[in-house]
Amino acid sequence: MLPNKFEKKLSKRSALGTILVAFLSFALIIPGISSAKVAGPCANCHTMHNSQGGSSMHTGYGADEAPYATLLRANGCVGCHTSTDSSEWKNSMGAPIVYNTVAPSNPLAGGNYYWVMNTGDAYGHNPVELGNPDDMLAGPPGGPSHEFQVRCSGGSGSGDGSAGCHGNRWLENDACISGFHHANDGGTLSTANTVANSFRGIWKVKGAEDADWEKAPASSHNLYSGAASPGGTTCGGSCHGAMFGIPEPEYDTISGFCAACHGHFHTLDTAYYVASGTQSNGDWVRHPSDILLPETGEYGGYTTYSTEAPMGYTNVSAPTRATATVTCISCHRAHGSPYPDMLRWNYNGMNAGGGGSDTGCFTCHTQKND
Repeated sequence: MLPNKFEKKLSKRSALGTILVAFLSFALIIPGISSAKVAGPCANCHTMHNSQGGSSMHTGYGADEAPYATLLRANGCVGCHTSTDSSEWKNSMGAPIVYNTVAPSNPLAGGNYYWVMNTGDAYGHNPVELGNPDDMLAGPPGGPSHEFQVRCSGGSGSGDGSAGCHGNRWLENDACISGFHHANDGGTLSTANTVANSFRGIWKVKGAEDADWEKAPASSHNLYSGAASPGGTTCGGSCHGAMFGIPEPEYDTISGFCAACHGHFHTLDTAYYVASGTQSNGDWVRHPSDILLPETGEYGGYTTYSTEAPMGYTNVSAPTRATATVTCISCHRAHGSPYPDMLRWNYNGMNAGGGGSDTGCFTCHTQKND
C-alpha cells in the first residue's frame, strides 16, 4: 500500500496511469542490457604476440611467458577485473572491478574481494583465483561437509569439490564462459538457457545487470529473479549432476543458485542436508528467501526499490511491488563486503526500537525501528 500522502495524487490518475506510476516508483529504470557486451579496443583484453613497443602485454608478468588462453593479457577472471588503485568502476582494460588491492569506498553491485583478502574469510567468497591460502574449505557454509573449492567461473565437472559461479560449471578453462563477453552479458530477463543470456553469465539464472554495474544505483539498478516459494533440489542434481548423469536443475532464481552450495540456508528436500525447509511449526528458523515480501504490516513501508536491501521479482520482465521477493542478495553481496558474512550493512548496529534511520534490516522491517 502506498503512503497516504500519495493517495490523493494517484486517485486523480487513470487506472493505467496508476499502474505506470507504481511500476516506475518501485522498479526505477530497467537496466539497459543491449549495451552490456564488451566494446572497445581488442587490445584492452587480448594480445597477438605478447609484445607491443618492446614491452610485455601481459599485465604484471614477464615478456618471455607464453600467452594465456584466448590470448588474454591477464590470467583468469581476477587478472582482468582487478585494480591496484582506488578505481571502483573500470580499470585500464575497461573491465568492471571486483577486487581492489586498496580499500574501495563505493564498490559495484557484487561487492569486492578486498575484504576477504585483507580482513578475513568471513567477509567474502574466496575463489581459488585469488591465491588466498585459505581457499579450501571443509565444506561451504550451510552446505555439504566435504572439501570444497569455489572458482570465479567453471568448475571441474568431475565431482572433486570444485565449482564456479559464472559460466557453465560443467566446463573447465575458458570454455565455461565462452560467448559471455562478446554477446549479451547482462541477461535477457525472460530466458536463461545459455551462459550469454543468463544474468551475469551465471548459467540458468534469469535477471538483468545494470549497464554500469550499479555505479550510480540511484538512476538504475540490477533486476534479480525471485520466486514466491523456495524450490527443492537434490545434492546429485545441484552439485554433481554431470558425474551422476542427473541434469542440472533449472535454477531460474538467484537464491536457487546460491542454494546449490548453501542448502541449509534455503530449502533443499534431501537427506544429504541436516535439515530441510525454513520453518518449524509455522515459525521461521532461518531468514527466508524466495518468498513474497508482504505489502501490509511492517513491510508495507517498503514502497520504493532500495539497493541497500534489493528485492527480486517473480517476473523480472514486469517488476512490481506486488511481485517483489526476498532473495539472498537482499542481505548479502556476492563477492564480499566490509561486514561479516558478506552482509550489505553492519548487522551488529541494528538496534530495534532505536528510532534511527530506516537502513539495513529496517529497510524491510519498517516498523521495528519505531
